[in-house]
Amino acid sequence: IADTSAVANTPALLSCSVPAMRDQSLAACRRILQTHGSVMPELVDIDVNGDSPLILAGAVRLRIGVDSIALDRAGEWLYYGPVSGTTLWRVPARLLHSGATAAEIEAAVEAYSAKPITDGISVDDAGNILLTAFEKSAVAMIRASDRGLQVVCRNTTLLQWPDGLSFGPDRWLYVTSSAIHHAMLGRTLAAHAPFHILRMKMETGATP
Repeated sequence: IADTSAVANTPALLSCSVPAMRDQSLAACRRILQTHGSVMPELVDIDVNGDSPLILAGAVRLRIGVDSIALDRAGEWLYYGPVSGTTLWRVPARLLHSGATAAEIEAAVEAYSAKPITDGISVDDAGNILLTAFEKSAVAMIRASDRGLQVVCRNTTLLQWPDGLSFGPDRWLYVTSSAIHHAMLGRTLAAHAPFHILRMKMETGATP
């Protein structure tokens, strides 16, 4: 789980025991990489499509810590990154539930590739990483073959702050469009409706 911690500014990853969560145990989750450089927001400004700078109350620039997070289909790597960040990171998933020390986990963190300002991410069966590049109203992909970044789709009308990503059957990738920046900036949401759940046919899908 990604704890963005926008108010306290102590972002972290959480590794949780499902049985302990069912028992509502206070020890169900362990905070990992809290305030580590890989989860902290960078000093980059968010401006959606060049006309929606996220400056709250006319003075506070919105910068958001770790939020983008996805496990690869083999369960080997956990990919993650801050919304306000230009690097996608990864860490071996086994370390998060093996009792590894904080120092061991930090030593295993790897800067995987460059990324845009992102919200939701997902990984297909070939290891390609799909990202919602909401600042550009786009869905992008980091190729597994060379870790290069490419745009999959861009549409400023339909992809108003693309948010979540989920693979369905037959290589369909589903994308939610939240348009949350309009609410953040105090705009009338009805003026920007409707808001969509979209899907696009991908060359490679993902096994549920």
